[in-house]
Amino acid sequence: MDSRMRGTRARQVALATAVTLGGVLVMGGAGTAEAATFRIRSCPYTINTPGTYVLATDLICPGLGRAVTVAANNVRLLLGSHTLDGQNLGDAGIFAEGVTGLSVEGGTLTRFDYGVSLGDTPGARVLGVNASGGNEFGISVGGCAGCRIVGNRTNGNEEDGIDVLSSPDARIIRNTATDNGFDGIAIVEGSTGDRLKRNRAAGSGHFDLYDGNLPTCVNTWRRNRFTTDNEGDGPGRGCIR
Repeated sequence: MDSRMRGTRARQVALATAVTLGGVLVMGGAGTAEAATFRIRSCPYTINTPGTYVLATDLICPGLGRAVTVAANNVRLLLGSHTLDGQNLGDAGIFAEGVTGLSVEGGTLTRFDYGVSLGDTPGARVLGVNASGGNEFGISVGGCAGCRIVGNRTNGNEEDGIDVLSSPDARIIRNTATDNGFDGIAIVEGSTGDRLKRNRAAGSGHFDLYDGNLPTCVNTWRRNRFTTDNEGDGPGRGCIR
């Protein structure tokens, strides 16, 4: 079975798993919910209130399903310099489904099935995340129309570094995807009008860059650094450049 099909089925299973609530409110009690700021000090942690959430420390989250689940709109999640570690037993480092106004920024996510797993999250932003070092998939988004995946590192994952499924008009810019077991950056069928620029992908077990919509050039690939693609013509030619 194709790895992308397995990944899609795994996502469907993951979407049905519940996670318990934890965390500490640190400010914003007299303000609106949108102005609240929270510190995350334990996992698993579920975000049910809009606001800014800050990972306060490194956390080991083995066998707990998802380390952080976002279940509210208008959430900014700041991981900073901290690490979430699933020890090869966790489903997802960051998980969200059916929310809007989400931004995930910084941090390291390692040894999960998915470092970042987003489903039905239009306009989401994943910025400067390091999803590397033994995840099955680094960053995987589906139903993420207009999302922005910018400046992330996805290195040494077992399958794909970055997966984009059914997410039209996405922007995938200045990401690094090296030494991943299957594809470095994969745009799967149903993702059209995407723009992929200035990404670097190398050392992939399958293709550095993959576009499942070929031979039609429905996505814009420009100024990417890579060796292999599923067109088979390499850099500088065809749709993937």
